Amino acid sequence: GRPALTRLLEAAVEPHVPAVAAELTAALAPGRTAAEAGALLARLLAGRDLVLVLDGVETIGGDTDAAWLLTALVGSLPEGPRLVLISRQDPPRSLGGLGDVHRVVFLEDEDLAFDVAEAAECLRGIGRDTDPRRPVDAMGGWVTGVLYDWWDADSSVSAVQHDRIAVELLAQLTAAEAS
Repeated sequence: GRPALTRLLEAAVEPHVPAVAAELTAALAPGRTAAEAGALLARLLAGRDLVLVLDGVETIGGDTDAAWLLTALVGSLPEGPRLVLISRQDPPRSLGGLGDVHRVVFLEDEDLAFDVAEAAECLRGIGRDTDPRRPVDAMGGWVTGVLYDWWDADSSVSAVQHDRIAVELLAQLTAAEAS
């Protein structure tokens, strides 16, 4: 069978551009390499206005097929479609193409953190009349910490706060997503 990453990419693309997923499935005959699959997917996405997000990129470290597929996809992706790779640690060394600083942007924690103005706007939006400087300073701008009052709680209530976040997130999911 095809590598798991190929199947995941097909499933991710299918709801948005069904013809591409069907072409990719048909074109990936047994014996085709993972690198060929990545290059083929890049060609099939040409001219499409699509953002493909792949989370957990750090997990491909030991999977050479996945690394080759992503290397080919990163290196072959034409203008138009965008590829977002999310990794909770440095991407695997086996993943090539990330050195092209004209096409690749790395975001660090501080890039994603609230500044005081953003925190103020968000806190107002959820009905909190809190001085935003205090939570931003206490949490380093960490969005979840600022929005869920983690900056103002003692450690004994952290389990309650985790439960609160879980309940709020689960309430946003459809029944199929929650199962």
